[in-house]
Amino acid sequence: MGVCFVGLQNLGADAHGGYEHIGIPKDVYFQWLGMAVQIQQRNEILNQQCVELQKRLSVDGFSSSILKGQGVALAYPECIRQLRQSGDIDIWVGGLLNDNIKKFRDV
Repeated sequence: MGVCFVGLQNLGADAHGGYEHIGIPKDVYFQWLGMAVQIQQRNEILNQQCVELQKRLSVDGFSSSILKGQGVALAYPECIRQLRQSGDIDIWVGGLLNDNIKKFRDV
């Protein structure tokens, strides 16, 4: 949705009547604009949560990496990076499995 909205803007749609230029009703344009803003806000929150989660894991001695979703957002052009609709946070955590196996062997 957000990425498509950027496409509409590239075609000339804007809040100053440009939406009429490409045949989009005013109410639809502003509905999409509102949704694009919500997507941006959600991505800002998710990005901050990823940073906080990795800091907490690092403090506890684990290496980690954000995988898909937020983790690949940097591969997108900056103009659409914050407009991707994202879902959950997928994270790889290193050391956890090996540490638990070692603990079970010692028991």
